[in-house]
Amino acid sequence: MVFSCQSGNTDSTVSAEYALRTRDQITDYNPGNDERPLNELIQIDGIYPGSIIGSPYRVTGKAKQSWYFEGDFPVLLQDENGTLLSSAPATALDSRKGSGWIPFKADIIFIAAPNTEARLIFKLDNPSETEGFQRAIEVPIILQ
Repeated sequence: MVFSCQSGNTDSTVSAEYALRTRDQITDYNPGNDERPLNELIQIDGIYPGSIIGSPYRVTGKAKQSWYFEGDFPVLLQDENGTLLSSAPATALDSRKGSGWIPFKADIIFIAAPNTEARLIFKLDNPSETEGFQRAIEVPIILQ
């Protein structure tokens, strides 16, 4: 499962059925044809396709060590035309090493007109910028 969300004071996980219905709205940028499914690399809390977010917005989740470089990875917010509205590092909240999950947080601050369609992009931190090692997940959202 790539996404989970909160409803009121109760944490709930997006159902597998919902994930299957929305999967086509999510872009898995994967030019190197990495065979690992996204849900084995990164899991995002509180955001899913069609989420409405306001500024500032704190996104949290967990990712495998390989998604980070030196304790963080980039999170970008782009409007529907690809214009960068915001960027922030998703910072590891734990310094452990190994193959386990490491929680992260990122604070996204933006200015946009209400009901702006946008994409929240979580990029594997690839300092070499080698195309074959790139990986990102893009989630369509609406800005408030």
